[in-house]
Amino acid sequence: MSKRESLNRDGGKGKYKEVLTLALLVGILPPTWALISPYIGVHVGPIALIAAGIYGANGNKFEDSFKIAAGYIAGDIWSLIATVVMQKTPFSANITLWSTYLY
Repeated sequence: MSKRESLNRDGGKGKYKEVLTLALLVGILPPTWALISPYIGVHVGPIALIAAGIYGANGNKFEDSFKIAAGYIAGDIWSLIATVVMQKTPFSANITLWSTYLY
């Protein structure tokens, strides 16, 4: 069985084109966007791609989008707390960074 036949179990060319198009868009478009976006004024391009990748890895489930967004917000809040703690602590920056990383 050739590779083309394994992709096209129904025998049609539509499935093969769909898989090829998806592979090209996933393999070429995201890295290109991440590299070009800062130069055209979009400074959150790589972050948006990471977020879209996590959403896609979850299976593009709309019902889970709130959970994913809440996770991002929780991470932002934790980073703010860690930054404030690191600025106000009397200890070494390395020790503080290590302790905020643990929790």
